Amino acid sequence: MTDTEQKLDDIRNRLDRPDLSDTELVACLDESVERLGLTASAEDLLARPAEDADLRLAVACLALPQPRHPMAMPEHDLVPEKAGRDAVSLWKRRPALLPLPLRKR
Repeated sequence: MTDTEQKLDDIRNRLDRPDLSDTELVACLDESVERLGLTASAEDLLARPAEDADLRLAVACLALPQPRHPMAMPEHDLVPEKAGRDAVSLWKRRPALLPLPLRKR
């Protein structure tokens, strides 16, 4: 594995985006370099040491594409059956919790 590939793997791991290929990551770095107005290209930045300020700035400003794998939402009932009845019974038992304008006079 070359030094450039190692740096790209480090960036992927830091961003937690294993779905990005090397070409996509370099393209994102190119866009970031262009937006920041840096004089070096993405390939030049990747050839520099990992502690280089321009490389760290470009990685911090990356605009990444949307992940390819869909996010799975957990399936659960947002309103359990008893929630409505329990809430009403709570207010009936504790009228002091109601704001003053809503209390029966």
